[in-house]
Amino acid sequence: MLSRLNSEPSRSERNADHPDGGSAITIGSIKDANTPGLTAKVGGKLMVYFLDPKTDPGKIPGSHMMGTNGKDGVIYRGEIVAHELGHARAFMTGDLNDNKAALRIQIRALNEPTRAIQTTRWRH
Repeated sequence: MLSRLNSEPSRSERNADHPDGGSAITIGSIKDANTPGLTAKVGGKLMVYFLDPKTDPGKIPGSHMMGTNGKDGVIYRGEIVAHELGHARAFMTGDLNDNKAALRIQIRALNEPTRAIQTTRWRH
């Protein structure tokens, strides 16, 4: 069960539960080498964090985009939330391929589904 959905200010750090202790993950703009969203178990609870909508999330580097000829990709704020909810759904349903699950929901969230399928194939 999803415990919380939080909007976070830039440079917020979160520690995910991890058997070996893990490390802090910083929520922030992609242009600052941070992540605009995170889905993880924290304190034993499933949590979704996403960057405050007032903050520019940055662009997805072209090297992480499939089918864009290396061009950086725009990411919309709603995509971030949809993408993270896809990860949460995968955790809750036991879907072992949570990256594909996240991308499916992210693509459905966009207003232009045809364009989304062509331009938002973000690899993890």
